[in-house]
Amino acid sequence: MKLKMSENVMPGAEGFFLKGTDYGIMLIHGGGGGTAADMRELGQFIHEKTGYSVFAPLLPGYGTTKEELAKIQVEDWLSALKQDFIELKNEVQKVFLLGHSMGGVSALYLAGEFSKEVAGVIAISTPTKIKGFLIKLVPLARLFIKYWKQNDLEEFNRVSGGIWVGYEKIPLSIVGKFKKLMKLNNAQLNRITAPILIIQGRDDEFVPRHSPTKIYENVSSTDKSITWFDSDHAILFSKIKIDMFLHVVEFLKKYG
Repeated sequence: MKLKMSENVMPGAEGFFLKGTDYGIMLIHGGGGGTAADMRELGQFIHEKTGYSVFAPLLPGYGTTKEELAKIQVEDWLSALKQDFIELKNEVQKVFLLGHSMGGVSALYLAGEFSKEVAGVIAISTPTKIKGFLIKLVPLARLFIKYWKQNDLEEFNRVSGGIWVGYEKIPLSIVGKFKKLMKLNNAQLNRITAPILIIQGRDDEFVPRHSPTKIYENVSSTDKSITWFDSDHAILFSKIKIDMFLHVVEFLKKYG
C-alpha cells in the first residue's frame, strides 16, 4: 500500500503499513493533537500477535502544523478515511476498524458507511459527547484565543517512552468540528452491524461514563461488548495497555 504524506510531516508522525495476511486492520488516531505515532505500539503488537496487515493513516491536518489543522473540515477527515478504507479493502479480504477517542468516532462512522464490508470494529475511549464545563466556554474563548495548549510535550514523551509525536497546541475551533463529527456518528450508529468491542477507561477525563452504553444500545450489532479498564483517556500509553492490547487481539482472532 502506498502511503499518502505531506512533505512537511514531523519525523515519527507518519502513517504506516505493516504487510501481513489477507486480514487487515485500520487504526485511526485521535484528534487531540496526536498523530499516527499514537497507534504504532498497538499496531506492531497486533501485527506480531495475529500476523494481520496493519494500516494507520495520518489524518489531514495532523503531524504538520497547527495552522494547517485549523483549515481542515470534518468532511476532509471523512473523505480521506473513506478512501483509505477502500484502498485497504483492495489489499485484503477482511477489514477491521479500530479507533481511539475521535478516531473511535471516525471508526464507528466508517463501520456504518461500510456496514457490509467491515469484519469488526473496536472503539477505544470513544465519546458520544465531550465531558467538561470548559467545552461550554469555547465559543466565548475563541473570541480571544485561537490556539489552546492541549498537550504537555515533555510529559507525553515520558509517559509514551518517546513514541508520542504531535502538537502542543490545537485550534480551539476544532471543538466545534468534533461536535459535528459526533453528531454525524450518533445519528447513524444503528447502521453498524459488525461485531463491536467498546473499550473505556474508568477515569477518563474527556469521555462521559454513559458514552459506552449509548454506543452499545444504539448499534445494530448482535455481538457487542463493553470492557472497562482502570485508566484515563491516554489508555494507549497507560499501565494497563498490554492487557488492553491482548483484549484487542482476542477480539480480532475471534472474528478473523
